[in-house]
Amino acid sequence: MRARLSQVIFLMTTSCIITDPTEFTPERPVTPPRVRDVRGTTRPRLGNLVQLSESEPDVRFYVPVDDEGTTDALQWKFFINTERDCAPSGDNSCGPQQSGEIAADGSARRYVEHTIRGTLLALGCNRIELWVSSSFRLDGNQHTPTRAGDVDFVSWWVFKPPSGGATVDPVESCAQRVQP
Repeated sequence: MRARLSQVIFLMTTSCIITDPTEFTPERPVTPPRVRDVRGTTRPRLGNLVQLSESEPDVRFYVPVDDEGTTDALQWKFFINTERDCAPSGDNSCGPQQSGEIAADGSARRYVEHTIRGTLLALGCNRIELWVSSSFRLDGNQHTPTRAGDVDFVSWWVFKPPSGGATVDPVESCAQRVQP
């Protein structure tokens, strides 16, 4: 009897009784925005070599972005000839960068509309990347989203010819460049 009583006392002191259920709200799964190439809408088309000229010295972007977070704003960033693992430090700004935000309007498809001036581009072949996320980190690598996986990006190759009428073949000039 004494052994049985000590077993009961032991069980009572080591047992755990939960009186209030713990509320657990799982974090929403990350569904990143998706940059789309839509015929007749996306300008310039993804994968095409863009050639600037005296009559068209700038690159005008109009790019559809699909996102399930219809109540969340989207942030976008353009990087010009910038390494993807670049973190600014001192006088290293990681290249020209332009950014903005698309307000939430209840639509699953929204648009990045922006013009990059040809004066920001080097002569010859340039890589312009568009990165889109719900939110980017403010420190370190400027390509990094606040939540891992919440990002999409695309690249364009843009050829800026030399001035003065010199003829250079843009395809040959950008021959080693491939869409990442």
